[in-house]
Amino acid sequence: GYVSNNCEYVAYLQFDEAHPFTDNGLARVKIGEKYGYINEAGEQIIPVQFDEAEDFSANDTAAVMRENKWGYINGNGEIIIRTRFEMAYGFGESGLAYVKNEDQWALVSANGTLVFKFPKAYSPAIHHVDSGTSELSIVVNDEYKYGLIDHEGKILLPSRYEQIGKFNDFGLATVVLKGKIG
Repeated sequence: GYVSNNCEYVAYLQFDEAHPFTDNGLARVKIGEKYGYINEAGEQIIPVQFDEAEDFSANDTAAVMRENKWGYINGNGEIIIRTRFEMAYGFGESGLAYVKNEDQWALVSANGTLVFKFPKAYSPAIHHVDSGTSELSIVVNDEYKYGLIDHEGKILLPSRYEQIGKFNDFGLATVVLKGKIG
């Protein structure tokens, strides 16, 4: 359940899972084996109906799963990208989301358009990296070594690093190679 800062119940203890409220004022909850979303008054705004669900992300969409396929809904519960992916993650500030089909990762836009397919040898490290001029992704190969790829498929840093951090406001990221950080 949820309580207010006045120590009053907003939503009574009725959920099997309850997650934090997101910027759109909705929280993901689970009742039995299904997920849905409630508002801050504890009302089910999007009824429990999904086999799996994620929190709402930057563009007011949430990844949801039905019948072992992932898609996306908006804050009104309307399907905006039909459930067709093996895996799907929330949209980043860039307006792109990572999805997977047939063992290949890709990026899609908010309308479901395929933006970029990762080479099969790579998986995204599941976060976007803005360098300031072009959209980049940190990728990992099957030996768990990290690299950097742009969304036209150009490998900017080969997958040889043990870790690559997020880029800061100055366009810099830490890397770890052979146990040394630089």
